[in-house]
Amino acid sequence: MFRKFTQWFDNPPPKSAPENYPCDHQGCIEAGVYRAPKSRHQLNKGANDWYWLCLIHIRDYNNAWNYYSNMSESEVWEERHSDVTWDRPTWSVENNQKNQSFQYKFNDPFGFFGDTHTAAPTPSKNPDQEALDTLQLSIPFTRQELRVNYRKLVKQYHPDTNKDNPAAEEMIRKLNQAYSHLQKMIS
Repeated sequence: MFRKFTQWFDNPPPKSAPENYPCDHQGCIEAGVYRAPKSRHQLNKGANDWYWLCLIHIRDYNNAWNYYSNMSESEVWEERHSDVTWDRPTWSVENNQKNQSFQYKFNDPFGFFGDTHTAAPTPSKNPDQEALDTLQLSIPFTRQELRVNYRKLVKQYHPDTNKDNPAAEEMIRKLNQAYSHLQKMIS
């Protein structure tokens, strides 16, 4: 495969035409100052592997130039795909044997890594924000607002008034933790 990117760095193409070089367009007597590739396979060679054209003819050449001429649609796709990675080898993260020992489970909501990875529980919120959400508060709040919301929610979820609701006891535990966390935040 022709490797166009690495060659540019190894042997850069000539920046200017040889001295007193005529325009390569047939019948033109102007100086060939501007370079143009002879084909897409000769992008990095020496001065003889370029057309050297005058300003008028380089404009015509550039208007007619099509890098992808005489290539099928699949060849164009392959060429563009290799350009994305600068002709470097790539491999799938999912199917690489080296990655089989990598056992970390993570949340993949868009399914980029296939069905083999299961979604991990979403990370918890900031503890301050969790406590604020639990006590239905927002910043800024006063000590009085904290106390009022805490008492209102404790009355609402108290196990004595919610005997048929098994989640009430858990909610009381969360309310107590949130209240003590926010009290520390205020002081």
